[in-house]
Amino acid sequence: MNMPAALVANMRRPARMAMAPWFGYAVVWLAMGNAVLRPSAEVPVTPFYVLAPLVIVLLASSLRWFRNWLLVFVGIACYGLIVGKLFGVPWGMQFAHLAKYVQLLCFFGLLKWLHEVDPEAGKRLIKVAMGLTLLVFMTALWQALTGLEIPTVVNEESSLWLNTLFFTPNDVALFLGGVLCIVLASDASLISKAVVLALVTSLNLRNDAKAVLIATALMLAMLVILRACALLRLRPWVGLSALAGLVTLVLLYLGEDAVEIGDTEINLLALIIEPVQRIINLEAYELRGSIFDRADALIYGLQAFKSTGYLGLGPAGSVYALSLPQYELVTAQSLHNALAEVAIEFGPTALLVGVFVLTPLRRALAAKRPSTADRGRLLLIAASPLLSVSQSSGFISNYAFWLTAFLIWWPIREPRPGRKI
Repeated sequence: MNMPAALVANMRRPARMAMAPWFGYAVVWLAMGNAVLRPSAEVPVTPFYVLAPLVIVLLASSLRWFRNWLLVFVGIACYGLIVGKLFGVPWGMQFAHLAKYVQLLCFFGLLKWLHEVDPEAGKRLIKVAMGLTLLVFMTALWQALTGLEIPTVVNEESSLWLNTLFFTPNDVALFLGGVLCIVLASDASLISKAVVLALVTSLNLRNDAKAVLIATALMLAMLVILRACALLRLRPWVGLSALAGLVTLVLLYLGEDAVEIGDTEINLLALIIEPVQRIINLEAYELRGSIFDRADALIYGLQAFKSTGYLGLGPAGSVYALSLPQYELVTAQSLHNALAEVAIEFGPTALLVGVFVLTPLRRALAAKRPSTADRGRLLLIAASPLLSVSQSSGFISNYAFWLTAFLIWWPIREPRPGRKI
């Protein structure tokens, strides 16, 4: 007996969610405002953290792919908890750190769902990112002219910089790095790109965000190289290799010469080459200072990682390791390296994340005619080493940056015919 066509169509239709797209966009805005929506440093509760469990339940109850995401996460989390306990990380630290990853998973799930139900989600989310960018510069101008930190963030040292809705200057710099990547890769006019570049660079110079300033230079170099590859009909992987070679030659040429960035003179040998050599050899500086502590934090993290047989330190294990007497530092309390933190804490299981990362990158590197999305991914990967080291353990909660990373990296599909919100 054949079932009616309408009944078959209803059976194939995805389950409807008790959540409207407008609510999803509102949650995205609340997530990006985490820093200024915290009541105090001792009570780190924000509207997004309150709503995240509800959003997770709604996504998991209706979407099979999100349930699959949760299953993969549970597997990685269980592995992390086991190796973390073997390393000695307290349960409380591990579960608190895992909660941050759950919230980030919720944020990514929300963004993917918006793309599924709203054909204009990509454009609207870009407008959200640009809207926050405008608020950042308006707030920076307000604070520069008046000296009043309104709105302010919960941070005792925020008066030293233009906090502009974020917890630290590196947080806002990282977000602006993602925005700049989107703008430079887009089809916007040269004047528009120049204006955004000038504004982003000016604010990062004011806040002394050196890592993102150098990342900006890498993006620009990658963009020029991609144009040359297009003219010569070369694949983008040739361009990325050329950038790596160019950076190596510049570092070797400059050597011990100082380069002025804003009011600061930077010795590239001391900033990049020597720390890399020490990290490879696992030779700590054991000196006080930003560069020394950041390098030593990574060296100590790798030493602890090696002591576990490269199995991992578990969630928050990199933070816990730096509290131990043999690894303790004067100022650094985390690795200040987002990529290294995930790899060191979750060990081999961190490679599972590569499934989501490598496929779009492989397509971008091999593209005969790179699309706007491909260009964005290549600019982001070129800048990622410097963007990664600009953060502390708080990178997990920098949802404004993760929005830009999602818009750059996620392969946006064309909407299905007849699909409505």
